[in-house]
Amino acid sequence: MKKTLLKNTFREIKETKARFFSIMAIIGLGVGFLSGVRSTSVSMLDMGERYFSQTNLSDYRLISPVGFDEKDIEAVSQLKNVTDVMPSYYCDVYADIDGSSSPLRARSMPTAYSDSQPLNMVEVTEGRLPEKSDEAVIDSLQLKNMKIGDTLTIADTVEDKKTEDTLNRLSYKIVGKVRTPENITFERDSTTLGDGRLKGYFYIMPECFKTEKYSQLYVKTAYSAEGITPFEDSYTDNIDTYKKTLKATGKACIKAFISDKQSELDDKKSEYFEKKADALDKLKKSENKLIKAKKKFKKTIKNAEKKLNKARSDYSKGIEDYNSEKEKYGAEIKKAKDKIAQSKDKLKNGW
Repeated sequence: MKKTLLKNTFREIKETKARFFSIMAIIGLGVGFLSGVRSTSVSMLDMGERYFSQTNLSDYRLISPVGFDEKDIEAVSQLKNVTDVMPSYYCDVYADIDGSSSPLRARSMPTAYSDSQPLNMVEVTEGRLPEKSDEAVIDSLQLKNMKIGDTLTIADTVEDKKTEDTLNRLSYKIVGKVRTPENITFERDSTTLGDGRLKGYFYIMPECFKTEKYSQLYVKTAYSAEGITPFEDSYTDNIDTYKKTLKATGKACIKAFISDKQSELDDKKSEYFEKKADALDKLKKSENKLIKAKKKFKKTIKNAEKKLNKARSDYSKGIEDYNSEKEKYGAEIKKAKDKIAQSKDKLKNGW
């Protein structure tokens, strides 16, 4: 039975060689394609893992509406399984790109903090990294039309806010183009500006930012240590679970922040009421002095008016006496002149 089946099978193949080899070719291509896809995915994962390791990609990016101070950074860095932290600055701005105003994200260059290693290191694809506060490197994927040596001009306002309140300058010389492990696809982060999508990003020196606190905090944990692939389910599970620890720390930091601000507010209130009481006391004393001064002024004016009236009366009496004496004097003068005239007539007539 088997011999007959094999004989018929080979006879069928011999009579339809073209169809048989076509089917075999299709099967071979399918097997080859499947093998290629499986091996390629492994290579891609391996390449991604090596890239993330080389650039020291962070596990978390923490943001806060009130920023991060040294206490917050210390609280996170002291957590179990945290290996590195890197505080950083960023802000979204409008920039002149290809003749139109486009939203971009300004980031500070990755810089080592304390004993930690710098995270999310950028890869230079052209040019060099910035060395001065007036230099910048730009997104090599989305800002292809801009060239090294061009000037990146930032709008002076962002949603009715002055850009100079956040950045110390509004223009930067482009000295290079970079890639960052934070954005490995063509998609860019969301934003509150424009249509909600960023056109790209650029990096500048940390001292270009004028904000008092850091605006974001990158965190790396032991869950992404060497030898642990970020594509394993265990890594994802650990990262998801550890979020609870970070959220709890964040709540504690917020509570401490509110407590500090409340303490500052209470101190300011106490200082305000003390100064208010002092000011009211001084005002009361000033009012009393003013009342006394008014009374003294009225008394002085009254005395002055009396003296003035007496002086006026004395003056009037003096004028009257003067006129009376003047009339008497005139009469005496006239009488004397008459006597003199009479005496002259007697002398002239010889007595």
